[in-house]
Amino acid sequence: MDLPTFWDNFEVIAEAPGGVQRLRELILDLAVRGQLVPQDPADEPADKLLQYIAAERKQLIKDKKISNLKRQKSHSFEECIHSLPQNWIEAPASELCLLVTDGDHQPPPKVEHGIPFLVIGNVSKGKLDFSSTRFTTHDYFENLDWGKKPQKGDILYTVTGSYGITILVKTERKFCVQRHIAILRTSENLSARYLQIALSSPKCKQDASHVATGIAQKTVPLSGLRALPIPLPPLAEQKRIVAKVDELMALCDRYEVSKCDRNTLRTKMQASAIDALMNVETDESLNTAWEFVRENWECLSQQPEEIESLRKLILEVALRGRLLQNTHEFIDQQSIPVKLPKSWQCLQMNTLICEPLRNGRSVRDRKGGFPVLRLSALRGTYLNCDDFKEGDWTEEQAEAWKVRKNDYFVARGNGSIHLVGRGALMPQEPKNPVAFPDTMIRVRIQDKLLTSSFFQYVWDSLYVRQQIEASAKTTSGLFKVSQGDIQNVWIGVPSLIEQKRIVAKVDQLMTLCDTLENHLHETQGKATALAAAVVGQLEV
Repeated sequence: MDLPTFWDNFEVIAEAPGGVQRLRELILDLAVRGQLVPQDPADEPADKLLQYIAAERKQLIKDKKISNLKRQKSHSFEECIHSLPQNWIEAPASELCLLVTDGDHQPPPKVEHGIPFLVIGNVSKGKLDFSSTRFTTHDYFENLDWGKKPQKGDILYTVTGSYGITILVKTERKFCVQRHIAILRTSENLSARYLQIALSSPKCKQDASHVATGIAQKTVPLSGLRALPIPLPPLAEQKRIVAKVDELMALCDRYEVSKCDRNTLRTKMQASAIDALMNVETDESLNTAWEFVRENWECLSQQPEEIESLRKLILEVALRGRLLQNTHEFIDQQSIPVKLPKSWQCLQMNTLICEPLRNGRSVRDRKGGFPVLRLSALRGTYLNCDDFKEGDWTEEQAEAWKVRKNDYFVARGNGSIHLVGRGALMPQEPKNPVAFPDTMIRVRIQDKLLTSSFFQYVWDSLYVRQQIEASAKTTSGLFKVSQGDIQNVWIGVPSLIEQKRIVAKVDQLMTLCDTLENHLHETQGKATALAAAVVGQLEV
């Protein structure tokens, strides 16, 4: 895939997960490989720049501003996959810069006001932050060596911890830095912004990781930083590269702002939809609220992970009687902290069960014994009867704890309060007999009052969860609910006919959620695949 195709698909790549960050890396990578802007044979070759920089360095040594350092040997830390363009060279950072040093190694004197003394925390966001700095004295600053006083046009480079953060100094304000920040001083024969681009590129970051030492906190030693091989184009091309990189980075910024704005708008739309559906008072307002959801269905969720919120919204409005168009009048129920339709009953669980709740039984493991479920069988909407162990009992002994069709099982305990009391339905007879353990409570509902499908949905509703979590008790970090806690839960119960209509409508909307989620996964997958294809072709 060629560069024109890359530019044509720039927006598609930006929309892929992590796409903007990948674009930034790719832009920097193309820049230092000579693939971002065209070369001009008329440009003065880059090796001439080294001669000019060397002459400047000699003068600084003569003026005793810097000492004559041993020449660093440059070598690349990766296979030379790409040959450099004509008129380019590769040279160590020490030869491209007048000086590569770091901050003073001695702790400076502290004062309340004076010369700012910057540490890594003041540059960790890629820019100078003078808002909360330490200060040192003017005398200390004036006595520092010439190279340890950052000046406009220098590149700062973090060498410890989060190493490789680069900052181009654009201020003439006086300040100094700690020894964990390196200072690279450039000449007029090297674009400081180009050097920052090169040091920030994936290639230089990879090379820096090769020379970094330490285990808990990696450090790039000055000797390693000075030896980093930097691809160097002619000065005229450096300026063209800088202009193109800045243009494309600004475009990436706009994409990020646009995505952020869209996310903010979508969050507001979601909040508006939830508020409207949760607080309707009449059929007319219900119709208006649902019309808003229908018209903006795909806009409410644009990320696969957001679909779960949409599912929860559907459940909440359904189980509060706000899903269908025959809700008429809503009344406040004293037992439930929500408004329910006047035609619904508010009943406690102890009136809805057809037989007493039963805790499971604890049995030891025994190979070949009758199977008993693990607590993890509750994960998901339906009970997973394949998640069991073999217990030290017979089928006859386990008879009272066998799992049957339409049984509902609730977790008695969990380390998370948001998971205790969660349940799963057994929608059909198990293929193979299995019992349930003491970590579960079995619930059998009167089918003349509640359908198993409606109960399955309502048990996951927010207002039921609020009751369960309020009654849960904790000991040693484990939250537990008892049979009594479950029997005391209040539930809004419509007629069986309306229950079936609600379940049918919820199932329909959940299918739409599944379709939307699959569509979003497919769209993101295509964008990710396209991004990978473009990057792969360009890196060959």
